[in-house]
Amino acid sequence: MIFFPRFKIRTAYLFIFILIFCVSWGQPQTQKTLTFEDIMRFKEIRNPGISDDGQIVVYGTQPGRGDGDAFIHNLKSGKTFRIERGSRPVISNNSLWVGLTVPPKTVDLANAKKDKPKQSMALVFTQTGEVDIFENVDRFELSEDSKWLAFKLFVDETKPKEAPAEPAGEKTPIKPGDKPQRNTGTTLVLRNLETGESSKIFYVLSFTLDKASKYLVYSIANPNGSENGLYYMELSEADMSQGTILKEMNAEFSNLVWTDTGSRLAFLVKRTSSEGPDLMSLQIWEGTAKRLIEAVTSHAAPKGWMIPDNNRISWTPDGSRLFFGFKPEEFRDEIPKDEEKVLIQEADLFDREKILAERGVDIWHWNDPLIIPSQKVQWPRKKNQTYLAVFDMSSQKFTQLADEDIPEVRPTDNPNYSLGFSEIPYQKEITWYGNVQDVYTVRLKDGKKHKIVSRLEDQAILSPSGRFVVYFKDKHWNLYNIESQTILNLTEKLDVPFYDEDNDRPQNASSYRISGWIKEDKAVLLYDKFDIWRFSTKDGQAVNLTGGEGRKNQLTFRTLQLDSDLSFFEDNERLYLSSYSNLEKNFGFYSCRADRSGVEKLLEENKRFGFLSKAKNADTVMYTREDFEEFPDIWTNNMEFTAAQKISEVNPQIKDFAWGKAELVEWSSADGYPLQGVLIKPANYEPGKRYPVIVYYYRFFSQRLYELTRWL
Repeated sequence: MIFFPRFKIRTAYLFIFILIFCVSWGQPQTQKTLTFEDIMRFKEIRNPGISDDGQIVVYGTQPGRGDGDAFIHNLKSGKTFRIERGSRPVISNNSLWVGLTVPPKTVDLANAKKDKPKQSMALVFTQTGEVDIFENVDRFELSEDSKWLAFKLFVDETKPKEAPAEPAGEKTPIKPGDKPQRNTGTTLVLRNLETGESSKIFYVLSFTLDKASKYLVYSIANPNGSENGLYYMELSEADMSQGTILKEMNAEFSNLVWTDTGSRLAFLVKRTSSEGPDLMSLQIWEGTAKRLIEAVTSHAAPKGWMIPDNNRISWTPDGSRLFFGFKPEEFRDEIPKDEEKVLIQEADLFDREKILAERGVDIWHWNDPLIIPSQKVQWPRKKNQTYLAVFDMSSQKFTQLADEDIPEVRPTDNPNYSLGFSEIPYQKEITWYGNVQDVYTVRLKDGKKHKIVSRLEDQAILSPSGRFVVYFKDKHWNLYNIESQTILNLTEKLDVPFYDEDNDRPQNASSYRISGWIKEDKAVLLYDKFDIWRFSTKDGQAVNLTGGEGRKNQLTFRTLQLDSDLSFFEDNERLYLSSYSNLEKNFGFYSCRADRSGVEKLLEENKRFGFLSKAKNADTVMYTREDFEEFPDIWTNNMEFTAAQKISEVNPQIKDFAWGKAELVEWSSADGYPLQGVLIKPANYEPGKRYPVIVYYYRFFSQRLYELTRWL
């Protein structure tokens, strides 16, 4: 098998990839020829994770066809546990437990006609590998203090309904003939991981554990709606006392979202009505004070707008503001009517009137903002779109931020500004030109908008403190100061391009994107093709943090995100980098400092490395390593990359096959440009012998020299 991608070293706008596939002739008898069935049995790694203390590594494996497995590696004891059909593993914060979803067997799903088997859940004790299996589990949560497991079961219509729970408050008797509500809850199981004891709560529609592990909050929806309400259980109390947050006949409680600190819960309440549309309200429960706040009601929504139940609710990290969405009244969801199905008779297949009754017509107009095919594709998104608003806890008021003129406003952590985006003025143009939009600052306290740039085709990023916006336009990065409303061109005085040097598309060259910000908005980090630059937000002064080593050696450096919870780098932080050699096609890891110039090599081999994550409280990183003959298994290492340890062995059968070799080749094009490609030879390749070939050419693919998975 041979593969040639073209690589442009100087200036060229033609990129060619050639693939030559050869039959594995003459391979040794001890190795097998790869078949289609063999390919389907190769597995990929899914959902890898590492515990906070760096001692537990988990991941799932999935073949092309059939059932996968999950693996748990205890690095301290050296033990490995395999969970049959396990997937999506979640590690408890104390590293003692792993919860996993266990899908049904593939063959059972394929054979089931009506009643499809449901997924289960596995709970594994990581010190011994002891496994508990719970059947028919819809979803589960582990508490932040690692003491509790809560999981909710699927609806099981083959069994009689269980009696409702006994949350606080008096019971409303269920009367014969009461009209059933739309949704009915199922059983919630709460398990104490320290004692192994479990308790059940019936007719639970939704549930959530707070970040402080003080409360379990759950909504009840029983068959006739008499006990519908939102209730809490105090996990931190010895008697685990229960209480009522809000109880209301036939109401539904959803979108339960906790703050990161302070045990403050936001949720939506839907009140059904037989005489009109459902009424929604946004409410907040303060767990510490046991206080309920009705933040936004349906009647308080702006004219022509409503609160949809299909909403996106999120808190700022400090819990001071709550983001949610409004929706235009015209897109209110209609309750589907129960209509009797009309059976089709054979004669109906030829009935002209019945055939014509199903006809449809698309009305086109030359002045439509979007062409009809695009309208059809975007209609489901448009009718379900929510428009951002924010509720401020200090003022106890909400502000609508997005509207139909500026439909996209992004949630932000800072207390002052967000960014708004609108492509509405350019909808006709977008059809044939590409993405174009206007960018606005949006003041959170009153929703006031100010346009900062028109016809933007690239990125615009708000700084973490909300003081600056950096955006890319006309081949340069610009810094907008929100307070002074001034613009500083950061890159125009540098002789290094910050636009895509290899752009060969009929559109403006894009940027190489942003790396991040320095704490307190002190500086912004930007990429060119090879290096990482720091620009002061005070005066635009530029420092090449990688010292120009990237461009000098044709290495592309990019920062690694070690902590997804942080939105900035410390001023003198040690930054960890990935590296890619544009000439040799291999990868590595480097480091540099955020406040000075220069790089340090940590690990570089003729391999492809893929960074996965870092342990939260330990100096342990997890990554994959591969080449054309090595599957990208999981490895761990320390922060100096001097203690590499291979963790997984997902496809050991690869050694049984006549795999072949991959090598980098170079030549010059007819117009004199130096080119590179990948030549993949079959096993037992004989120089001088003629082989059948397949030629595959495209843009950039020579970076696949050290890849295995793309060939499977």
